[in-house]
Amino acid sequence: MADVVICSAEADRAAVETLAAALRGEGHDLFLTEAATAEEIGAAGAVIVVWSANAAASRDVRATAGIAYEEDRLIQVSVDGRMPPLPFSQLHFVSIEDWRGEADHPAWTKVRESVAARCGPGAEDRSL
Repeated sequence: MADVVICSAEADRAAVETLAAALRGEGHDLFLTEAATAEEIGAAGAVIVVWSANAAASRDVRATAGIAYEEDRLIQVSVDGRMPPLPFSQLHFVSIEDWRGEADHPAWTKVRESVAARCGPGAEDRSL
């Protein structure tokens, strides 16, 4: 199973590709979905929920976020600059709205550090 689940609305899949590519570049195995099962979430070290207006309206994304939060695997990002919906707006999130894949972008740095804290280093770093 994947070490990182990325959950987003299907309509936002193109916006998620930069994030997915960067995480793959770090050596992480990914599973991209709108609705992850409890088993997939439990097997992953981190679940990144990509919030947007589309995601906030998706019952599947909200359900996945809820399970990920309960399992202490939730990392939240926003691709359109909006806050996550309640109750997730009470938790930390990072806007990646203006991130275009730069390695030194502050939002990417926070996401990368959060993933590493939950999953350990990516496969490329494990050989060190």
